[in-house]
Amino acid sequence: VDRFGPGAHADMDIRHFRRSAAALGPFFERMVAEAETGGSASHLTGYAPRNLAGALRRLGVEAEAAMLAASDGVNTHKGAIWTLGLLCAAAGMLHSSSMSAIAGVSPLGAEAVCDKAAGLARDIVSLTAPGLVRHGTLTAATHGETARLEHGLRSARDEAMEGFPAIRASALPLARRLRESDLADDERVITVLLAVMSRADDTCIVARGGIRALYRARASARQILDSGGPFSLAGSPIYSMMVAEFNASGLSPGGSADLCAASLFLADLEAAYPGEGGLLQEPSELLA
Repeated sequence: VDRFGPGAHADMDIRHFRRSAAALGPFFERMVAEAETGGSASHLTGYAPRNLAGALRRLGVEAEAAMLAASDGVNTHKGAIWTLGLLCAAAGMLHSSSMSAIAGVSPLGAEAVCDKAAGLARDIVSLTAPGLVRHGTLTAATHGETARLEHGLRSARDEAMEGFPAIRASALPLARRLRESDLADDERVITVLLAVMSRADDTCIVARGGIRALYRARASARQILDSGGPFSLAGSPIYSMMVAEFNASGLSPGGSADLCAASLFLADLEAAYPGEGGLLQEPSELLA
């Protein structure tokens, strides 16, 4: 879904996403604030208190209800609530601990945020699905969990609990570089999205088209990037063919879109921090 059309979706368009995003902004701010206060002591122990995990889970449930109310019942951002909510909370925890440290302020590196988010994810999941954390087992209840059981793929839960490995090797470094480039926003976002798609276990694609559709999507994304990007002379036709195939087959890279947003957020978060001894812009402000 973008401003040019709904893509493979018959139940939503860009207006749904804009209303949903506006409704979710205050919840991300609350997650940061909750983590800054509830997680202020956790830097001493290395883990998040369970009361913080419970508070974040409740905020996530409230955010999902607000999303559905704003989008006429359409799931526009459920995955983003999980992914960006964790990263916002993790950034809030690190912000709180760095501001209270005797040695001064420490930079908010993306990798540190991902690692902190992984601990938060494990704590939140342990509240509702302790078997997944202890034994790696969980009865399928979502597309991601079904793909996990049937194909050995990482669900959104797994991705978060493992510290977002799908973006750390490729999409995040690319997002950092492109942030300093003169590319238009459209090209920057789509290029980072393709980098995510080339590696991620996008269970949204699997749910709509099966495992072979995921393999084709990964291969196409890699081919586009290797050809110079989606707006290059060689890459543009391949990108157009992929978009046409997705629309015709009803495929949507929803999981990759969430991780693309995470990559861009983390790159912006790092850039908003001026360095040792400086002040950090509130993480929630970067989502505006």
